[in-house]
Amino acid sequence: MDNKMQARHYLILLGFICQGFGSEYGSFDEASQRSGILMPVVYCLVWYLCLHFRRTERFISEELQALILMVALFAGYWIADTYGQLKFVYVGNALVVFQTMQLLMPVSQRQKRWSTAIAITHIAVGTQVVLDYRFVLILGAAMYLIPRSLYEVEADDALQPTRNVTGLPKMSYAYMAVLMFLFFVVFPRSEVLGTATPAGLNAMASNAQRRDLDMADGGSELSARLILRIEGKNIGYLRSFCLDEFDGTTWTATAWSKRREHEGHALEPATDDLHRSVKVMNSKRLGTSLPIDGNVRGFHASTLQRTWVVNHGGVAVGNPMKNRRIEYSYYANFDNRNQRLNQRERKRYLQLTTQGPGLSRTSFISSRLRDWLDGIVGSETDPWAQAQLVQAALQGFEYEIGAHDLERDAAIDDFIFNEQRGHCERFASAYTILLRMLDIPARVVIGHLPTEKNEFGDFYNVRVRHGHAWTEAFFDGPGWVTTDATPYGGGVNMEARKLTSTVFEWIEYVWYAKIVDYGDRDQTVLVTLVVAKVKESILAVKRWGPVLGMILAAIIILTWLWRVRSSFFGNRQGTGARRRQRQVKEAQHFYGRMLRMLARRRHRRQANQTPREFLREIEAAQHPALSDIRLVTTLFCAVRYGQQELNAESREQLDSAMKRIARS
Repeated sequence: MDNKMQARHYLILLGFICQGFGSEYGSFDEASQRSGILMPVVYCLVWYLCLHFRRTERFISEELQALILMVALFAGYWIADTYGQLKFVYVGNALVVFQTMQLLMPVSQRQKRWSTAIAITHIAVGTQVVLDYRFVLILGAAMYLIPRSLYEVEADDALQPTRNVTGLPKMSYAYMAVLMFLFFVVFPRSEVLGTATPAGLNAMASNAQRRDLDMADGGSELSARLILRIEGKNIGYLRSFCLDEFDGTTWTATAWSKRREHEGHALEPATDDLHRSVKVMNSKRLGTSLPIDGNVRGFHASTLQRTWVVNHGGVAVGNPMKNRRIEYSYYANFDNRNQRLNQRERKRYLQLTTQGPGLSRTSFISSRLRDWLDGIVGSETDPWAQAQLVQAALQGFEYEIGAHDLERDAAIDDFIFNEQRGHCERFASAYTILLRMLDIPARVVIGHLPTEKNEFGDFYNVRVRHGHAWTEAFFDGPGWVTTDATPYGGGVNMEARKLTSTVFEWIEYVWYAKIVDYGDRDQTVLVTLVVAKVKESILAVKRWGPVLGMILAAIIILTWLWRVRSSFFGNRQGTGARRRQRQVKEAQHFYGRMLRMLARRRHRRQANQTPREFLREIEAAQHPALSDIRLVTTLFCAVRYGQQELNAESREQLDSAMKRIARS
């Protein structure tokens, strides 16, 4: 390998690695987006083989190289367009073809400059998809290699040696760091690659959230894939959508429950509303619903065109969301006392019949179930107390994922009288039906119940396994009330988290929230904050200007008096006193080093021993370096107590003696 071009070679390698990561994320196909390192390893192998089989003579002309590059670019662009994949990946692969030719044979100065520019382009594009800790590693390597590569090319242009390439001024890195920081903070932000998602954090779900609920199904374990992170106080049940119609087995959401009430930003928040900030990592999983708790006020989502608050109080978007990062915030209000139900709405949420093949409606409520319910509520007539009695009865059943499927012709009876176990959807379904039988309007709610809190970052992780179903019931006065008949409902404890996992997730959250997702809104907030602080400083100066001026004048005067005093007494003492102090410190340095070396050999000087007394102890022990120890002790006492000075000969003797003592 040519050492002279080693920095450029390693810069090309870094570009290959970035191109490899880009290839891992370069497909719109869900199955093709993965977090592996196969392609980066393949590109590293290509780089190594090119250098290993490097020729000392050119075997491809520059014209032919240019033709090969043009063909590769056209082919890459055509393939990407034909198969619907990201074009930057295939264009980058075409540039890899050009780079391999630069590695396989000697190149001209013009080609070296092109090769360096292409490597930097590979790095710049690759870092758009490498968003985790690897970005920091790539950035550090790029800061180290780019100046050296450019220096080498420039030195070759001037026919100058590059031996001092490792001696680049450190200030150049400081300038680069400052410029990058200013560019990051000030430069207008935009989403360059909207489809690129970081591995792990933005893992795609297998399908969008369902819009129905099959009570007869036994359920299965859900994955731990992360959907979103939410900040705020007193986070509770996060509502996505509601189901209002039941056919005896399955709940569905009719157009009635999904009708739009008003745009998300239409209502202004009150002073006692609670603020929530949400970062969605897996928007495809959410479909057209954005999870919220309470009643939405002051909704804001910079990356979404229009959002709507629908009939059930949730927030919806017009079209299913693709797999992209979405950030939204809102204020939550939990006062439902002003809510009312008209006759049509009340009839909708009390429905206990299903439409059969003959377009006639039949009830799926058996007399046995009515008798069981009458036995639960007894003589109680208050709707709220009745709901509490039914909830307590259902919470006596057993919560279980993967329970046996229910009989589809009589799912409710089979659950109440036979199975008496199941998942949250089964409990929410049965509870809603029982409330309707008591003439209490009710609906099933599908959403999430966060139980994984990061104490460092004060945010909640919401994963697929946190999906939950519960019931909302309407009471005259309180309005719609969240009530949960699942055995653990209403009293869920926070999950125990390992400290290492908590710290890592907090770092990951800060990285994505404050760096990766740093955008124009953050810039506006930053500018507003800086302007406000400047105004506060100006007002403070105006208010306290005279006092601050007096304090500053006093500091200047005291500093000047101290310098005058130091100069006056320094001249009186002369340079001899200062030289004397340096001599004593130097002697103490040598003597202290010797004491530390002797202490490691178990010859320790006691606090009450003089240097002479300690020397006699060493003499009694017959130390092999006795003469050198005596020399160091004598010179120390002569300088420290005898007012003598160390000259060049004495320093040389001390240095030799210390080396011999160390070897002994």
